[in-house]
Amino acid sequence: MAMLEIPGSFTMLVPDGHGWGVTQHGTTYELTKPGDESSLHISEFERGGSALGDDEAVQLVSRFIAAAGGPANAGVRVMKESRSQHRAVAKFPVADGASSFEVLAFLVLWRDRFLMCSCTADTDSSVLDEAEQMFATIFAPRKGLLRRRGLPGSLFLNGE
Repeated sequence: MAMLEIPGSFTMLVPDGHGWGVTQHGTTYELTKPGDESSLHISEFERGGSALGDDEAVQLVSRFIAAAGGPANAGVRVMKESRSQHRAVAKFPVADGASSFEVLAFLVLWRDRFLMCSCTADTDSSVLDEAEQMFATIFAPRKGLLRRRGLPGSLFLNGE
């Protein structure tokens, strides 16, 4: 596995041998691989540092679903991992004219910020499962003596 490291923001495992490329657009990161029209997006947003709640996680994902044109009844699953991290996920169909596709929305909620991750792909595409597995590996950077050091604002894939 390779590592996508965004210093001071997050780290995510990326499967080796798939040719994933990363492009940064402000605080949004786009991952693409050759020969596949699908893409993964990870956007970072600031948060006030208040306690985490299930309602907030559901509201953030529901807002994303509405903006993407998804159904109002898309089920959002919330996973409380700790007092400092919650995750939420939803998969839903979207129709755009004559074509339809599937969207994966994945939220990583920390006290000081959150990541909204998404993938849009054909309904039968395996990239949706791959994206969900990748998003599930996201973790916050370590603080203190044992943290990895990178260049401020740098973006790189390790292990390739």
